[in-house]
Amino acid sequence: MEFRKEKRHRNDLYGVYYEKKACKYLDKIGYEVYGKYRCIFGEIDILAYDKKNDEFVLVDVKARKNDRYGYGREAIDEHRLFRVQRIAKFIMHEQLRDEGRVRYDVIEFHDGKPTYIKNVQF
Repeated sequence: MEFRKEKRHRNDLYGVYYEKKACKYLDKIGYEVYGKYRCIFGEIDILAYDKKNDEFVLVDVKARKNDRYGYGREAIDEHRLFRVQRIAKFIMHEQLRDEGRVRYDVIEFHDGKPTYIKNVQF
């Protein structure tokens, strides 16, 4: 029996690179960074804790090499917001026992430069 190593697509590596940059950025501004979060409802690129505001933060990282396909924030549609809302409710109930606050942020990289968009509304 032969097992093949899963090949990573170039875009996956690109995404991982910017997720690491986003983690460093969040750490630099004082967040406690936990990394990728997965549950039955989906995944979030970064789960972090904003000590200053006493909130858990679900962060999506959107990176674009250029504006050919638009800006990363344009990929946040109603379907994505619905999924993030379900993940947030799961975290609130299962992890925090309904004793905490959760918000959704996006870090967008365009031409390698970050733009931090806080409190994207559901």
